Amino acid sequence: SEVLHNDIFRLSDRGLKDEAFALAVRAKAKSAEWGDVRLRCATYQDIAFLYKRWEPYQGTAYYFELALDIAYQYADVIEIKSLLFELAQVYTLKGNYEQAIKHYERVQDLADSLKDTLSMAMAQRLIGDIYVKQAKYDIANVNYYAALT
Repeated sequence: SEVLHNDIFRLSDRGLKDEAFALAVRAKAKSAEWGDVRLRCATYQDIAFLYKRWEPYQGTAYYFELALDIAYQYADVIEIKSLLFELAQVYTLKGNYEQAIKHYERVQDLADSLKDTLSMAMAQRLIGDIYVKQAKYDIANVNYYAALT
């Protein structure tokens, strides 16, 4: 699985978008054939990252959501937190600030349960950034202050 992942991104880094997507689709099929849930999760993430790089408004959120559903199945909270961050970034780029904030708040809940103060502060700051984009400066300042404390 690590070899497939590396090959997918090696192709992408060389500008071979179509080949990278084709390999990712083959990896997705193999993960289903082998019944490997974690490989399927990783493959969905690989596809999401390819979309994020090449066609950010196409399937990025969709594939991150699929990966998130699988990560919840095997209760990998670190993976879940990472995927929630990715989804929040995608929604922020798309201008869907309500969804972005929702995902950052889910990051905060997980981070709180893990006693991960860095992730809690980062999510709080990024929520503040969203409020700045919306010219809601008072709410942004509240979030920035909370991120510092």
